[in-house]
Amino acid sequence: MGYSVEVLAGKVCLPKLIFGKVCIMLTNDEYELIKVSKHTLIEDDFNPLHYGVLISDKYSRCIVYTSHKQQEQALVNKYWNEYKKKMLKK
Repeated sequence: MGYSVEVLAGKVCLPKLIFGKVCIMLTNDEYELIKVSKHTLIEDDFNPLHYGVLISDKYSRCIVYTSHKQQEQALVNKYWNEYKKKMLKK
């Protein structure tokens, strides 16, 4: 029974809360609203790098703070993917 946290910066999400929940876009017309953990403070115009989706076998999915290491990994992945795309265009 483990858990993982997926950083919101790696997903397409709205920067505004919808009825106190974060809206993650799945496709053009499909979305998922995920509640915010009671231990997490989040407001409109939030930085998706600082928050993530907690995925656990034991609990329902919710939005939590991300650690510095998770933020670092998300930035490295983002810049690496941008670099690869740039190199493919050459």
